[in-house]
Amino acid sequence: MADRKAKAAKPKPKVAKPKTKVAKQELRLAKLTGGGTADEGQTVFLDLASKDGNEYRLVFPYQATGPIIAEFVTVARKGQKERAAKIRVFDQPAGAEGSWLLKPRRVAIALTPDGSSVVLKFHITDGVQFDIGIQQDDVPKLQQALQTTMKRLEQAPNDAKE
Repeated sequence: MADRKAKAAKPKPKVAKPKTKVAKQELRLAKLTGGGTADEGQTVFLDLASKDGNEYRLVFPYQATGPIIAEFVTVARKGQKERAAKIRVFDQPAGAEGSWLLKPRRVAIALTPDGSSVVLKFHITDGVQFDIGIQQDDVPKLQQALQTTMKRLEQAPNDAKE
């Protein structure tokens, strides 16, 4: 019997495809000028204007809108957390995601010169304050809300012990 030797398949030499080098470019936007759909709703687009006055159109398949929105939300939240970390006068309380607990150094109450409104003055740090005006008719509502909140605060430590 003839000795059969299996022929080893010679591997074909791989031809390396040249990789296209794409440099990421940053586009600084001045404003979003519009948006819409094309191709019977198969594509969506955003019209943008850069700070130097050039206009651009970003076009995506409609299927990409969900992932793009999700990415924008994720990045926006990350940016918000980075900005909040730099602001030392704000403190985010546990269990109240998205809300802020303001810790002013001093709170003052004043009247507007014409006496029609009450102004709450929140002094955050030296030279930093903000004012909230309240119509005179709303002052009793504010007072009632503060009294209700104070009662809840008084009960909170008792509830925690039980």
